[in-house]
Amino acid sequence: MDTLTQDMARLCAEITDLRASRRTLMKDLSQETRKSKNQIAGMMAGFRRAHQDMAARTRAEHAKFVSDMATGVAGMLDGFRKAHGEMAANTKHDNVKFVSDMATEVSGLVGGFRKDRVTMGKNSKTERNRFVTDLKKSVKGMRQEVAGDLAGAREAWKGASPQGKKAKLEADQLAKASAERKEAEVRAREDAERTAKAAVELRAKEEAERHKKEPSRKMSKDEAKVE
Repeated sequence: MDTLTQDMARLCAEITDLRASRRTLMKDLSQETRKSKNQIAGMMAGFRRAHQDMAARTRAEHAKFVSDMATGVAGMLDGFRKAHGEMAANTKHDNVKFVSDMATEVSGLVGGFRKDRVTMGKNSKTERNRFVTDLKKSVKGMRQEVAGDLAGAREAWKGASPQGKKAKLEADQLAKASAERKEAEVRAREDAERTAKAAVELRAKEEAERHKKEPSRKMSKDEAKVE
C-alpha cells in the first residue's frame, strides 16, 4: 500500500510539475509569439517603408525618364523640323533653278527651231524658185522644140504643093542671099580690120624709127656744139 501511495504521490507531483512546465511553456510561447509579432510588424513596416521609398525613387526615375524623353523627342522634332525646312528650301531652290534652266534651254531650243525653220524656209523657197525656173526653162524649151517640129511639119506639108515648092524656093533664095550678104559683110569687116591693123603697125613702125633717129640727131648737135 505504501508503494501505491508513493506512486500516486509521485504521479501527482509529476502532473503538477507538468502543469507548471506547460504554464511556463505557454507563457514562453505567448512571449515568443508577441515578440515574433513585434518583429514581423517591424519587418512589415520596414517592407512598407522600403516599398514606399522604392516606389518614390521609381516614380522620380520614371518622371525624369519621361521628362528626358520628352526633351529628347522635342529636340528631335525641332531637328526634324529644321532639317525639313532646310531640305524644303533647298528643294525649292533646286526646283526653281531646274525650272529656270529648263525654261532657258527650251527657249534656246525654240529659238534654234525658229532660226532653222526660217533658214529652211528660205532655202526651200530658193530651191522651189530654182525648180520653177528650171521647170519653166524646160517647158519653154520643150514648147519651142514642139513648135519647131510643128513648124517643120507644116513647112514639109506646104512643100508638098506647087505653091509650097515655090515658096520654099523663094525662101531658099532669100536665105542664100542673106547668107551671102552676111558673108560679104563679114569679109568687108575683116578687110577693114586688117587695113586698120596694118595702118596701126605702120604708124608704130614710123614712130619707132622716129624715136631711133632723134637720139642720133641729138648726139650730132652735141658734137657740133663741142667742135
